[in-house]
Amino acid sequence: MVSLAPPLQAVLEIRLYIENGNSVSQAIKTYVQSSAKDSFAKELGLWLFAEETGGAFNIKALKSIYRKHLLDILKRGLKGEPILEILEEYERDLIEICKEDLEKHLQKLPFIALIPLLLFEFPALLLILVGPLLLNLLSALQS
Repeated sequence: MVSLAPPLQAVLEIRLYIENGNSVSQAIKTYVQSSAKDSFAKELGLWLFAEETGGAFNIKALKSIYRKHLLDILKRGLKGEPILEILEEYERDLIEICKEDLEKHLQKLPFIALIPLLLFEFPALLLILVGPLLLNLLSALQS
């Protein structure tokens, strides 16, 4: 199943692992292993490998600013800074952002639901109502 908010899922799981006493590095590795099918988890694993080996990671290739911000927070944690409170605050922000995004999609839903009605049901109803009138008109014109 594809996650609708990969940064939020990552923050939730990594924060949980850190609260359980794991280091930031170990928490990220555990998240990457547990979410192996998620594309963001794979990117996070590549980023962690690049950080540990000193390699380069193209952070600009990430899809959203929220993912980039999460990597910035995790990078601070890898340097030894305490990030648990920052992750909790960022989690609350991501939840609000997800709610706003969901609300936007819910506002569009009634209009999207009208598309099948307009494409399929309305023309059929029009044929049912107008069809007999056209047949009567054609029969009247032929006589």
